[in-house]
Amino acid sequence: MRFKMTKTGRVNMQGRTPRERLRQKHAVSAYNSAAGFTLVEVLVAAVIAAMLMSLALGFTFGMRRSVAFARERDEVLEAARVALDQMSRDLACTQWSHTGESKLRFSGERSRRASAGDDRMDFVTSRVVGTARGEVAGGLAEVGYRVNHERGVLLRREQVMPDDEFTSGGTSVVMAENVTGLRCEYFNGKEWVEEWDGESEKDLPLGVKVKLTVYAGGREEQQEFSTIVSLPLGGKRPGV
Repeated sequence: MRFKMTKTGRVNMQGRTPRERLRQKHAVSAYNSAAGFTLVEVLVAAVIAAMLMSLALGFTFGMRRSVAFARERDEVLEAARVALDQMSRDLACTQWSHTGESKLRFSGERSRRASAGDDRMDFVTSRVVGTARGEVAGGLAEVGYRVNHERGVLLRREQVMPDDEFTSGGTSVVMAENVTGLRCEYFNGKEWVEEWDGESEKDLPLGVKVKLTVYAGGREEQQEFSTIVSLPLGGKRPGV
């Protein structure tokens, strides 16, 4: 069977029998079907493409959130490590006088709330000043550490030259964020105790145990950093 295509692409069915015309109509329908997509097919393809695009965007945004969360977590943990290192250096340089120098003090207070790790330490230490040739001692300074739970930060207070207002004055700076607790214990040569009063003990502790707790990415993810610092001038009270 032959049929002639016109210039417009339509089949000329003149001069044909009814059966031939019917066959030609089926052939034309098959030709049109092969030439393009139906509206339903186009809509289905558009829906599938939209679903794939949505999945791709969701994956991309999820990856960005994961990267941002990991970066923030690393920053919080690194700040806690730096703060603990600074605290260790300050404690290792703690100054004390067994000749009655009233301005050289050491105080470690335990929080009265059992669930709140907001211990506090105040002491006199040697200031370390950076120079072109390295770090050198730069006199004495009052230094204090405490947690501000309202802000969730660890604060370090420093006042150049000790005075009679031992636990106040000076400038406080944030050492670490997302802090949930600070716990300190003091070694008296026999056992670890929760508090230390240099005036009543008339000496420094031999060592200080520090535990700093922070959260990263949520309060359910607690991270603890701890260290034990030896105090070179501790335990040298006359007659001991």
